[in-house]
Amino acid sequence: MRKLVVVFAAIALVMVSGVAQAATKPVPVSITGAIGFSESGAGSGTFSATGPVCSSGTILQLAGLFVGWQSNQGAQILVRHEFTCGDGSGSFVLQLAARLDFATSTTDFTWTVLSGTGDYAKLHGTGSGTGISSPGGVVDTYTGGMHID
Repeated sequence: MRKLVVVFAAIALVMVSGVAQAATKPVPVSITGAIGFSESGAGSGTFSATGPVCSSGTILQLAGLFVGWQSNQGAQILVRHEFTCGDGSGSFVLQLAARLDFATSTTDFTWTVLSGTGDYAKLHGTGSGTGISSPGGVVDTYTGGMHID
């Protein structure tokens, strides 16, 4: 029985190491996006990027949840942005968890890749960022790592 357990453990170890070796390493990514907001609160704009994604395209705010503003100091914002590549290579969705500081009109956030299409169907990644308010919108800067498996 003990030999059988050792054999199964060895097989499991080989399988796990094969999966880990198949994953690519994250590549640094930098994205700058300017988003304008309409009266309804929906946002859209353009972006430029370096890293394993296309170099430019459009951003569309898919969802947003704004809570905690009652403190008059700041708010928490959960938002999803879809980035559609101008070269037709695909799109990807990032989810942001942001903290807005009312005193400075800036945000700090973390982001995670939720999904992708086309060349980005197997995109993974995470990082952090900052946002600076602009007239009628915000300019976000994302940094982190992404990889396509």
